[in-house]
Amino acid sequence: IREILRFIRIHWVHLLILPVLVIPITAIHESAHCAAVLAQGGTVTEFSCWPWAGKWGFMHYEFPAGKSYSPFAISMAPYGLWIVVATITFVAGMIRKQFPPWFGSTLFIWGFIVPLADIANAAFPFLMKGSENDFQHALGTPTVPLWFATFAATAIFEYGDERGDRDV
Repeated sequence: IREILRFIRIHWVHLLILPVLVIPITAIHESAHCAAVLAQGGTVTEFSCWPWAGKWGFMHYEFPAGKSYSPFAISMAPYGLWIVVATITFVAGMIRKQFPPWFGSTLFIWGFIVPLADIANAAFPFLMKGSENDFQHALGTPTVPLWFATFAATAIFEYGDERGDRDV
């Protein structure tokens, strides 16, 4: 509880603006799906970053008949993007030069916590109840190796979270 209260005290401004930025974050997520479609020669037929019908956002696409493509790449594109963003943020946080507190806090929340939260928002419901989401579309039914991989990734990024929080 003390750690949560400390986190809120340090980052309270970001918690206030988070509800406003859910739409742009969702737009980035859905745009990553679209980029994967376009990169493979497909066409995006519908795009929404507005929460509706129990979804944060969605996009639909089509490919020309006979064109091969990777549904896995399309489903996992946002998570690859978020891993890159979180990794860059982690590396930036390791720089010996201290950031001003406002910038460090901003970098930590929007470059590390938010990307990992989006990944967790898909990974954990998928693992817990096999929810129909991007992970289910890419990986099928949850398996024991997926549980272990998720546990390992969570442990690795939790370590990064602890390291980043010390400097903010």
